[in-house]
Amino acid sequence: MIFLTVIAGILVIIAGIWYLSVPSLSFLAVCWILCALVLVEGIGEIFAYASRQKKAYSQSGWSLAAGIMSLAFGIIMGCCNLAKTNEHLFMVYFFTCWMLLIGIIAIIKGTVKVGSGGAWWLTIIAGILMTIMGIIGFIKPAVNGMGELVYFGISAIFAGVDLITVSIASV
Repeated sequence: MIFLTVIAGILVIIAGIWYLSVPSLSFLAVCWILCALVLVEGIGEIFAYASRQKKAYSQSGWSLAAGIMSLAFGIIMGCCNLAKTNEHLFMVYFFTCWMLLIGIIAIIKGTVKVGSGGAWWLTIIAGILMTIMGIIGFIKPAVNGMGELVYFGISAIFAGVDLITVSIASV
């Protein structure tokens, strides 16, 4: 299970780098890729939770909560894409809300693991960076609307790093 979580994290990071390197993507393509990315992140979080269930000392419902929330956000984003209601500002705010919530949950997950050793500090750093990206998204939505690929790319890289650190911490 940990292997699948690491693969999901790597895929999310690759998608983030791709966002940054291919600025000519249409917004519709970005919305579909972003939907898939959020779904992969959610599945990865659920796998991370399931792999830690075997260890009594590391049972935390925060990974499960983040996974379920990501799956719900991904499904909603996919339904909005299917209904062709993908307005730029709505998708930017929706992704920003997801990034803010995932960042806060990552900070909580990291602080829960402080005494247990491992890569808890990487989880906290990724959480802080995702929370900052979420706050920036709410403060400057026009900037995010214009530079959405850069915003989505950087945010996806942070989410991928969080996913990998969660899987490493569960070893």
